[in-house]
Amino acid sequence: MTDTATLSRTGSTRPTGWSLCRRAVWVALVACCTVVVFGVAAAAPASAAPAPSESTGANATGGNWTAVVEGGGVTATNGTTTVRLRTLQANDCFPNDAYEDEAGGHVEVTVNCGGYLLVGGDRQEGETSVTNFVDVLSIPGGGTTFTINTRLLGTDASSGAVFSSGVTSYDHELGAANPPTGPFDGLRFEAANGTEIDTLADLRAEMDVSRPPRPLQPKRYRLLMTNGTVVLGDDGIAYAADPVDRSNLRFVQPEIDFEEPSTYIAPRDGAAATDELGQLRAVWTERDRVAKGDRIIVGGFSTDGLHGTIGSLTETDVGTIAPARTGPEFLQELNGIEEGVSLTIEETDPGPNTEPATLSLDDATEDGLSVVFSGDRDEFYLVIDTRKGSTFDREFSPNATFEVTYTVESTAGERYEFDLPDDGSAPGPFAAAPTPNEAGQYPYFGVDEERRTVSTEFTLVEPRIRYTRLSRDGEVIVSNEAGERIPGYTNYAPGTDIGIQLISEDGEPPTTIEIEDVVIESDGVFRPSVDLSPLSREYPVEIETFLRERLHDRRPVVLARNPENPVRFEVDDAPANVTVTQGRPLSALTATIENTGVDDGAQFVTLRAGERLLGNRSVFVPAEENRTIDYESTLANVPVGEYEYVLATDDDEASGSLVVQATPTPTPTTTATPTPTTPPTTTAPPTTTAPTSAPTSPTTTAPPTTRAPAGTATGTATGTPAPTGAGDDAGFLGQPFLGLGFVAVREVLAGAVIVGAAYVGGYWK
Repeated sequence: MTDTATLSRTGSTRPTGWSLCRRAVWVALVACCTVVVFGVAAAAPASAAPAPSESTGANATGGNWTAVVEGGGVTATNGTTTVRLRTLQANDCFPNDAYEDEAGGHVEVTVNCGGYLLVGGDRQEGETSVTNFVDVLSIPGGGTTFTINTRLLGTDASSGAVFSSGVTSYDHELGAANPPTGPFDGLRFEAANGTEIDTLADLRAEMDVSRPPRPLQPKRYRLLMTNGTVVLGDDGIAYAADPVDRSNLRFVQPEIDFEEPSTYIAPRDGAAATDELGQLRAVWTERDRVAKGDRIIVGGFSTDGLHGTIGSLTETDVGTIAPARTGPEFLQELNGIEEGVSLTIEETDPGPNTEPATLSLDDATEDGLSVVFSGDRDEFYLVIDTRKGSTFDREFSPNATFEVTYTVESTAGERYEFDLPDDGSAPGPFAAAPTPNEAGQYPYFGVDEERRTVSTEFTLVEPRIRYTRLSRDGEVIVSNEAGERIPGYTNYAPGTDIGIQLISEDGEPPTTIEIEDVVIESDGVFRPSVDLSPLSREYPVEIETFLRERLHDRRPVVLARNPENPVRFEVDDAPANVTVTQGRPLSALTATIENTGVDDGAQFVTLRAGERLLGNRSVFVPAEENRTIDYESTLANVPVGEYEYVLATDDDEASGSLVVQATPTPTPTTTATPTPTTPPTTTAPPTTTAPTSAPTSPTTTAPPTTRAPAGTATGTATGTPAPTGAGDDAGFLGQPFLGLGFVAVREVLAGAVIVGAAYVGGYWK
């Protein structure tokens, strides 16, 4: 008796003892690029038969088997068993052994043949349970290259939202609980004993495969190409009754890049007009201080594990790159779906009793806040308008500093979980179960993963444009020469539209010089070169500064011979020769300091005698005025001799001869011997008669003592100066002594002796 088996659904019979799900033996019979694949339980052919020369009516022998190709089909027999087989495409459906991307991203798969593609449903080495994911895809005839949004697999997202290029998912298109129809009309599910399994949901139930509790995690998932029948083996693994080729999907763990974000500034108009990161880079400048009104750009925020989410939130077709730029609604939705990602911007020091200003996603417009992605969408940047009220929820303090914090959340002991429906249907793509974390859980962190966060700061400062060369009155100092530069500084971003105009009052119409497109360097400096030779010092000149075509500032201009040095001190009227006694004041030395510049100023004026510094004083002189200086309080404390003296400012100097003479030795003064003074004759007092006692000699009154004038040595005539003993030498003996004036010490002591005073314990007694 001959058993026959056809691999079509109708009238299917199998040789006794066959178990196609337990063991598959493949015999390839090549006939004009046609490959015949069949499964048998008997011994495998010893070798493949040589390729026949015809594809129809040709025979091929392999071991005990003989295959005959007839009319597009193949009949194989080993003498006792005959099998009718389909003619399949060459078994090179998959150019690659594996297709890999990070979990939550987009993976691209190439299949070079049409049919049904079984995904998952196998048991990996070392595991006891079957991979908890099974789906079947319908691949268009001839094959295709398609993209899978791996973040949406197993959810209730439409097939078109998960797969591109006409590939259809049984689960996402029909629903796992529905029987195969439409593009799956040729698909059949069978048990190992040949019993029909009605739906994909029934197959999963037989395999003990449930709905994934979270987005598909990093793992390998089998890809098995079949032409129509999926058989559930006794081991609980799904096989293809007529396998064609196999490959693998590999989802790897996202490696989140947590480097500190960078901060940049860009002009308001320039940043708003850019659509791609490359264009934004062309107008930004790395800086963390931004003038209010400019744009602050903060970025490099990692999108690892978020590519599929980004594609879904931006409603980008699968296989198409998400837009390079989007508005605040993207961040609103990202925060709202509790994907475990949060991005906050908050004022760090709002002041006492004041709520901090924060980035307001609810009120922000796309002009006020936008998100720009890198070309490969691996990172994104925020472009923020810093004008008050445009993107922040309240007014902020001057020079406010803001902290930007990017966090990928994970609560210890928790994992991302879908809020699975009770009826076993697919969950929404972002229907997350409640978590202790307001932002949710990042889908691809394990239970032991900890939250990761990174932050940076930027400061909003008051904008300004100022010129570098200004007089004390705020006039701009320039020269009326060709090639003159007008230097200045601004904290506006390079690329900001700044213009300058100079107007002379020399007639009607006035001479006007315009400078357009002032170039601002990365450090904020600008210095346009312009020909100012048409301007004359005879007429007043004004300079006007324009910001974005609007008048920003107007002020007078001073035309200077040397604008780099608007204060110039010249030394005049210094004497050619000066003679002074050593140690005495330089009274004969005077000079005139004239400011021939265009601005008031102060400079140090130094006096040197040879190598010795005798004086260094600061002198203030208004523009076009002068000051006379003297050296009455400066002593000639240098050795006796002749020196070249030099009076010098920063700009000029004058010199002359300084002769220092020795202090003359004084002629000693002889103190005359005082002439004795004859005491005046006194009248004896009347004699009194003593009682019975003996008579007493008459008593005479002593002459009055003569007191010498204070400060005069004993015996020195009044009004005659006593010698100092030190000549004209200034020094200790020439200094004030205890408030008595410039008096020699010995004179004081002599006077003290005369008056009978004593110097005890530091005091005159």
